[in-house]
Amino acid sequence: MKDQYVGDVNDYLKYGLLRAAARAGTRLLVAWMRTPPDGGTHGRRRGYLRRPEAWRDADPPLFDALAAATAPSLAWVEGSGLLPGARFFGDAVPAGRAARAAWRRRLLAAAADADLVFLDPDNGLAVPSVPPGRAASARYVYPETVAGLWAAGRAVLVFQHFARRRREVEIARRSAQIQALTPGGDHLVFAGAHAFFLLAAPRAQAVRWAAVTREVAGRWGERLAVVRARRP
Repeated sequence: MKDQYVGDVNDYLKYGLLRAAARAGTRLLVAWMRTPPDGGTHGRRRGYLRRPEAWRDADPPLFDALAAATAPSLAWVEGSGLLPGARFFGDAVPAGRAARAAWRRRLLAAAADADLVFLDPDNGLAVPSVPPGRAASARYVYPETVAGLWAAGRAVLVFQHFARRRREVEIARRSAQIQALTPGGDHLVFAGAHAFFLLAAPRAQAVRWAAVTREVAGRWGERLAVVRARRP
């Protein structure tokens, strides 16, 4: 996650989903998976803020806050109160293997009191072409992180960009990935136009996530569609 992405349409969906989880009583840890700015144009999908008639109804306080923000950043989000009760893990993600392992241990320690850990990488789950240790590896979530959080009893929610393939194919592929790392859980996908969110939740949280999915479906409709992941 980079400061330059804050406030774009994926952020609106992201915070809307996390706010629904918080309203359901979830103790939330947001792991930004922070990376440095790259001067790119990604994260500029803010046209939705000029279309309140199409977007504001889903979460008016959130929409208004993002529309009024003059220089939104991760620090701004943390201090805004938009994610009530959330804690934040903001350590920058290193690329080196040893440093990444140390980062992962700090994340697991920070998640000790959380019900849900939201992992917010630039891109999403790891791909074979970028093995751990490469410079670009900081932009991805690797299996050890998801599996470690799951073994500790945490629900895991992962941000995932759509790749250049059909949406249903990408959702099925990534769902199979996360299901393999989180056996025995409930698995859902919350899909926007440009990105989706992969949820793995312990069965003990089933009632809570049923309430979240009802709220998301009612508020967001097709803007953040709820998809029950197919079992591989």
